[in-house]
Amino acid sequence: MPPVSQELDATPYLTKPCELVPDTTLESLGFALPGEPLSAENESTADLVGPSCGWWLKPGNTLLSVGIQTGNREHGVGGLRGLRGGYERGQYAYWESTNIGGYPAAYYDIDDERQEGRCRLAVGIADDLTFSVSAGVYENEPQQACSTVEKVATDVIGTLKRGA
Repeated sequence: MPPVSQELDATPYLTKPCELVPDTTLESLGFALPGEPLSAENESTADLVGPSCGWWLKPGNTLLSVGIQTGNREHGVGGLRGLRGGYERGQYAYWESTNIGGYPAAYYDIDDERQEGRCRLAVGIADDLTFSVSAGVYENEPQQACSTVEKVATDVIGTLKRGA
């Protein structure tokens, strides 16, 4: 994995992850505002992953979530390199490297459900830190899941560049 050439500081958003995605982006994609911070009470992986937020498509059961993957950093497996290592050990079904807004990124997940309308993307914002964007289920338009996570990830980078 290429190193992150210009690190982004996510610290201001650790206590307010729902502010990572501009409201205009969410509204343009049809998601209801405000977002709901995801915690161990409403999301099984929240404590392991790090600060996250979720939004529901209106109407429907499609969830968009964005998380700062501090859990990986704290366990010494942070950054895209750590996630790639998980793929190489068989933890993920697929890994497709890409670039989002000049930052190294990868589509990946435990199961490859992109044809069913689920997509996950991780973006490296430091050599030991990523943020992730997940969307699903887009039952009627499966390809929309990955285009949604790419759009949201691009806008999260913009938010991080502007700072809190």
